Amino acid sequence: MKIQEVLNGLKNRYPQIIGPLGEVYNNTEVTDHLTRLLVTFTERFPGVNDVGILRAPGRVNLIGEHTDYNGLPVMPMAIDYDILVAFSPREDNRVKIVNPEFPDREFELAGKIERYPSGDWGNYIVAGVQG
Repeated sequence: MKIQEVLNGLKNRYPQIIGPLGEVYNNTEVTDHLTRLLVTFTERFPGVNDVGILRAPGRVNLIGEHTDYNGLPVMPMAIDYDILVAFSPREDNRVKIVNPEFPDREFELAGKIERYPSGDWGNYIVAGVQG
C-alpha cells in the first residue's frame, strides 16, 4: 500500500484500515503505534511511497526456557507487546536499518556480512540476515 493512504486511514480511523487490525490486536490503540512507525519511516526515507509492515508478537514460555530444544514440552503464550517493522525494497544490495532509539546501521548483502562491535543492536539484524 501507499504510505500516505495508510497514514490517512489510521488517522481518520477508516474501517478498511482499522478493521483488519482487530483481527491481529485486542484493541485499536495500535493505530497510534503504527502511525508513529510510518511517520518515522517517511521522515527517514523521504521519497519512498510503497511500504510493507511486518509484525512479530511477543511471547513468554509458561513452562520455562531451554526445554523445547531438549525435547520437552513448552507452552508459549502471546503477550500484548510486539515488534513492528516497516520496509521497502531497494535497487541495490544495501540494507539500511533505522531505530529511533539507536544509531542507524547499514550493510551490504554478501556471503559474509561484517558484524558490528559486540553489544551493538545492528548485530541482531545482521545475524538474522546472515542466517
